[in-house]
Amino acid sequence: MKTKIVDEHFHEDSGITMVTIQNKYGHFSGVSYCHPDDSYSMFQGERIAVTRANIKYLKRRISLEKAKIKALQDLSNDNLFPYFTTNRINSLKTRYENNIQDFKDSIFILKDSIKKMDDERQRVLNRSK
Repeated sequence: MKTKIVDEHFHEDSGITMVTIQNKYGHFSGVSYCHPDDSYSMFQGERIAVTRANIKYLKRRISLEKAKIKALQDLSNDNLFPYFTTNRINSLKTRYENNIQDFKDSIFILKDSIKKMDDERQRVLNRSK
């Protein structure tokens, strides 16, 4: 299942946009708030809310990968499954750790994109003064 938007609420009066996305890992919601000095933009509000929902999704993926690593550590400590060699366990652990780093990098990029949108807003406001 691909990620899709399953719910959107736009409140122009309050400047709040709420979006819920869904994928095979669950439902994730994001909210954006319009700055009081700005005019409400449904498009911009949706972009920020979706970005925040995606950050929540990536954080969920990180917690799942950490649970996999914990399960591997427990497995290697119990020696219940001798067919899981130390090399195989280490290989899987490395893959999960790499996934975590990839998710963290993606979160950084998404947060940076929100910051860039806000920086652009500030530049536009400063030009109009």
